Amino acid sequence: MRLPLRKRTAAVGAFPGIPSATKICRASVSHAETKAPFHRMSRGDASDVNGQRTRRENGSERVKRPGTNAIRNALLAESVSTSSMLAIPMAERAHDWFRQAEADLRLARSARDTGHYEWSAFACQQAAEKAIKALFQHLHKEAWGHVLIALLGALPQKNKPDAELMDRARVLDRHYIPTRYPNGFERGAPVDFYSQKDADEAIAHAEAILGFCRNQIS
Repeated sequence: MRLPLRKRTAAVGAFPGIPSATKICRASVSHAETKAPFHRMSRGDASDVNGQRTRRENGSERVKRPGTNAIRNALLAESVSTSSMLAIPMAERAHDWFRQAEADLRLARSARDTGHYEWSAFACQQAAEKAIKALFQHLHKEAWGHVLIALLGALPQKNKPDAELMDRARVLDRHYIPTRYPNGFERGAPVDFYSQKDADEAIAHAEAILGFCRNQIS
């Protein structure tokens, strides 16, 4: 049976060596009044409480822990330093990106000739993407993402393509997912849906985009 609070307090003090609840509360309040501004203790802090009390009683100087503001300022300074480091201009790698674009286009032709039409179409999308990113590198700009029309649209105004090339990019964008994953269709696999005609058209679109980028890079 649970005892009323007053009886429980008396019962706690009835045991030898255990102070009453009232004394415990008074001692806690007295101790809190003598402490520095309150902060929540972690498990590591709790292990050092006795040592701190001993140092205070002996009159030794208490070690000051860094406050929340100090920690936040230190982290902010570190993030600013990191941001400055990331802002260092990167070396231009337009040649590397364009070489890989040409390699992807060669793969597209090889895949078409061996009957892997879906992979031919996907390789064309990859070739166009890397050629556009090579152009960004040539302009000392970074480009992220895989959507060709978005990449071309993000070029500076003087480097933007005409409407015809944008339409070619739209066709290649359609080959990014369905060429590889069956869930791009209600049923069947990508290999069931691509023909040599699809591969031929994709290669023509990729060649046009590579030509556009090559002319601006060279």
